[in-house]
Amino acid sequence: MSRPRIVAIEAGTLLTPTKRLSPARLIIEETHIAEVGTAETVRLPAGAERVDASNLIVAPGFIDPHIHGGRGGDVMQGTYETLNVLSGALARHGTTAFLPTTVSAPADVLTNTLEKLGPLMSKNFEGARP
Repeated sequence: MSRPRIVAIEAGTLLTPTKRLSPARLIIEETHIAEVGTAETVRLPAGAERVDASNLIVAPGFIDPHIHGGRGGDVMQGTYETLNVLSGALARHGTTAFLPTTVSAPADVLTNTLEKLGPLMSKNFEGARP
C-alpha cells in the first residue's frame, strides 16, 4: 500500500476565514487540509513534499456568485465545453467555484438553457466547480 501524498506549504502569510498567520504552514494530505498554523506550531511530516511560498500570501479560493461567461463562451449555450473553458479560466485566477448565471431572455429560451445546465452541475470540470 502506498503512502498518502502529503504537501507542506510554507507561507509568508496564510489567511483563513478567521485568522491571519505569518509565517505559516499548511499541511495537505491527499485532497484535504490536515493542519494549519504558524510555522512554529505545525510539525513538518516526514516525507512531505515542501512548497516554498514564503514570499507569498496563501488564501482560500474565491467563489464567483454571478458569471455569464468568458473566454468566448456564454453560459446561455448550456454546454459542458463552454462551462469547462470557463472553469479553467477562472481557476487560473484563484476562483475555485462559480455560479453560471443566465441573462434576460424569453421564458422558452431560459427553460431550454436551464434544462441543459442542470445535468452538467454534477460533472467533473478541469478547474473551478460550478
